[in-house]
Amino acid sequence: VLPRVDGHVQPLLSFWEAGAAEWLIRQAPRAGEGPRALADRADCATPDVPAAIASAWQDYDTPEELARRATRRC
Repeated sequence: VLPRVDGHVQPLLSFWEAGAAEWLIRQAPRAGEGPRALADRADCATPDVPAAIASAWQDYDTPEELARRATRRC
């Protein structure tokens, strides 16, 4: 299950079934692609995250960005 937030797949906060590591290695995307490439597979669910909890998928790349966003309410 790869959840979508604002139309973008979020593979890091996803649900991976037990034993998925071996499957992921076999299905590894081509060089230059990441786990988002798996979202187009028929056996991959990509539900939209409800707006009420979408802030849990916020991405903070720098300490400055975290500090700016920490002042906002989720």
